[in-house]
Amino acid sequence: QDLNQLEEKNKMLDKITKTDGLTQLYNHKYIYERLEQEILKAKSFEKGLSIIMFDIDHFKHVNDTYGHQEGDLVIIAVANTLKTQCRKYDILGRYGGEEFLAILPNTNLEGALLTAERIRKRIELLEFDSGIKITISGGIAEYTNENALTLVKKADNLLYVAKESGRNRIER
Repeated sequence: QDLNQLEEKNKMLDKITKTDGLTQLYNHKYIYERLEQEILKAKSFEKGLSIIMFDIDHFKHVNDTYGHQEGDLVIIAVANTLKTQCRKYDILGRYGGEEFLAILPNTNLEGALLTAERIRKRIELLEFDSGIKITISGGIAEYTNENALTLVKKADNLLYVAKESGRNRIER
């Protein structure tokens, strides 16, 4: 029985060290580890791999106007939308603050765009008791033999293009 309790506690500890407490998505550190693993698989098996970096548009305004608790509800709603709109084997993480990273194994740029647009449209339809309406912007990058850091930087740069081009859009 002690061994079972120890195993359970180790599982809980493992989960705590890998997941974001608010969203239950992977945390920043672990999402990078998973991306590096997926890059190795993509290299080894010559399979497609794409990532999407999402950011909630005007999130500071949400926190400043409605408070951080409402901001947390928005972040949770976005995370839950990602979970429902992605495949079981896609890998989702909270990159930081109001940014999210989706790793899409076996997916080319066009497939990632379809996923990103589906998520963007679904987020636009979210309704909150407070009356908040939110949108997200995103940047998509397809793996082309770069390391994890460079791949994320590509997606992040495209995210900034989406924001500078009016928000509520996906760039690839």
